[in-house]
Amino acid sequence: MLPTIRALIAADATANGLLSGRVYRHGQAPKDVARPYVTWTFAGAPDNGFDGASHDNFRVNVDVWDDEDERAVTVGQAVRDALEPSAYCVGYSNGRDPETKRIRIGLAFDFIESR
Repeated sequence: MLPTIRALIAADATANGLLSGRVYRHGQAPKDVARPYVTWTFAGAPDNGFDGASHDNFRVNVDVWDDEDERAVTVGQAVRDALEPSAYCVGYSNGRDPETKRIRIGLAFDFIESR
């Protein structure tokens, strides 16, 4: 039922090589985690019909966090490439955390998962 973000990134040699498994659900990473890392959140709904739901639709927001701007972009591109075979990339954003000053590259994906 949940999108398989961690598994999809782990299966991609480039993205996994850059992240070394540092992919965290619920939009939060452990304190003092090495950079770069990814956090992700999702929202979704079933596609209901008269015979029940045939699939689930998810919007997944993936954030790449790093201290270095160019590396954040490189990791963002690798994550996008790792997820796009399974989802549609539908948006980009960027910013900086006001407290930690870490750079954030935001990616939004739409997943359609059959039941």
